Amino acid sequence: MGAPPKLSLPDLAFIESIAAACAARRPSRSLRILLLGVTPEMAGVRWPRGAVLRAVDRSLPTIRDLWPGNLPRKRAVLCADWRALPLRKFSCDLLVGDGCLSCVNQPDHLRAIAAEARRVLRPDGLLVARSCIVPASPEGIEAGIAEQRSMLREFFNETPLSAPPQTVKEGCPIFVAAPRAVQQQRNAAGAAAASRGVS
Repeated sequence: MGAPPKLSLPDLAFIESIAAACAARRPSRSLRILLLGVTPEMAGVRWPRGAVLRAVDRSLPTIRDLWPGNLPRKRAVLCADWRALPLRKFSCDLLVGDGCLSCVNQPDHLRAIAAEARRVLRPDGLLVARSCIVPASPEGIEAGIAEQRSMLREFFNETPLSAPPQTVKEGCPIFVAAPRAVQQQRNAAGAAAASRGVS
């Protein structure tokens, strides 16, 4: 699929509000943010004061074309695969992405990305990911959202935070989710495997 529609001002304001809330819960230290991809609008979000943003993309040409540049002690980019992030466990407070759920065609790869996101996020962290679903019919939007939501539930608990409503209507929902506890994750993975007929 092609690039998702550009992030709107309400989208960006929503992401900024979540980052501000995350920072408020951690007043004694800098917010550590991981960006999957190098979407310029996401890199340029008004992150909380003192926040440190790291972006990861596996394509050097994409990084060269889109990344707005590193800023000492504020913003940096790494060339790496989302399925094998070169980061320590629990090293991020907030993981954000634009199209990171919808640019992967193989379910196993998407599941691997979700597992890595769960690994690097702190237990009290959040995943904020905008998807982009391009269905053959309007009914396909709901089906696509349900499919991605089902996969995420193996590793995350979706939060009650509300994204701008037009994002769902346009097929670009913003998912906000918190990492599952280890036992919850095992139970969810077992249920998902059973539903796929895997013993």
